[in-house]
Amino acid sequence: MSVAFGVIGLLMLFWFGSAQALEHAQVVCEVRTMGKTYWVDANPTLDRYHVAATPVSKRFRFRLLVSGTEQRIDSIKIDVQATTERQPILVHQATLLPPFAPVPALLNGENRVYSPEYERELWYRCQLGPTPTEAVSLRQRLSNQTTDDPTAPPPKRVAARDTEPSVSMLFAGDIMLDEIPGRLIKRGRDPLAAVAKQLAGADIRIGNLESVVSRVGQAEPAKPYAFRAHPRVLPILARHFDAVSVANNHTGDYGSLAFADMLAKLRSAGIQAFGGGTNLASAHRPLIFERNGLRIALLGYNDFMPRSFEADTDKPGSAWASEADIRADIRTARSEYGAHLVIPVMHWGVEYEPFANPHQKELAHLMIDAGADAVVGGHPHVTQDIEIYRDKLIVYSLGNFVFNGFNTVSTRTGWLLRLKLSPEGVSDWTILPVRLDRSGRPKLLLGYR
Repeated sequence: MSVAFGVIGLLMLFWFGSAQALEHAQVVCEVRTMGKTYWVDANPTLDRYHVAATPVSKRFRFRLLVSGTEQRIDSIKIDVQATTERQPILVHQATLLPPFAPVPALLNGENRVYSPEYERELWYRCQLGPTPTEAVSLRQRLSNQTTDDPTAPPPKRVAARDTEPSVSMLFAGDIMLDEIPGRLIKRGRDPLAAVAKQLAGADIRIGNLESVVSRVGQAEPAKPYAFRAHPRVLPILARHFDAVSVANNHTGDYGSLAFADMLAKLRSAGIQAFGGGTNLASAHRPLIFERNGLRIALLGYNDFMPRSFEADTDKPGSAWASEADIRADIRTARSEYGAHLVIPVMHWGVEYEPFANPHQKELAHLMIDAGADAVVGGHPHVTQDIEIYRDKLIVYSLGNFVFNGFNTVSTRTGWLLRLKLSPEGVSDWTILPVRLDRSGRPKLLLGYR
């Protein structure tokens, strides 16, 4: 059975004057789950790289790494793993770099990790202290600031004062707007209403459109499932998403004529598409977003049959995941389009498998080696594992997002992936888990705002 995990809350970074060094600086984290409190301390004076790792109940493992000297902290890294019978799964990772804050105060607000399979939540926050002798004092201060109910909504936080430009980008999994979701829209309902607030909170919102949107063409006779949504769904899609990947095994269900018609209709509705085009060159062209001075390139690829949906020099279609093309596209996104960051979005893997297979891992590593800053995947209809390769994030599958016809917990659980992007790449990431109802509509899992 697949395990889906979620994390909410970003570590908040504040400004700390570089001239104000910290003598014997340390970090203290308070971690809570199942009514118990755990403390994790890390002090770089004990070692240039001080690692503190704590098993938290039988469900989670909290790891804190502090790099620095007696006079300063160079970096703070936090990751949370959820334990399974097969292997631990990394569900959150953040790196904090100085300057930190105007005063030695909270580094972060209240952060949460949730396992829908175990139905358990982990809650934590951390604080920076000037000397190791103040560990007890720091713990007391944190305890005094703790709410009576850690599962209650977190208090309003002081706005972060970033020292460099950042962009928030949100990725959703497979979106199928035929069948029940399409009929709901026909009746004036919005299948995404329950997650509208989360979608609206990101600077850029990306989804994988898992159905052609057109009224022309003929269904591919060899396909057991062919999805075609009515163009009336486009205003709903445009309300919640800025762009969609069309590189998958369903956007070609009604042939190249319908595919080209969909591209035109998406453009007219104000929705940008990537991973496909009217010909081979346009299918491999990156989609560029520019926000806060950052140029972010998105590339989309299909790695699941049929390959007949692939674009050609004179035929509309999607981009196929050819290794040579991927390397060239990443290089071109930087050299010709001036992208600071490049993120490929993949359609790959084996349906219902909770872990990525060796081919997915090999292809993901190839993309990172070629210069990608993160890799985001989908298609298996379940969430898959997360990997940090060469300090770059790989999320192998986000699972379903809007899709009816599934009955198990794993196939009805998906992830919203929220990235914080800076000139250096992904500076933080958060997963918000959603549960699909019988109509294929996503709702945020309990405990998340």
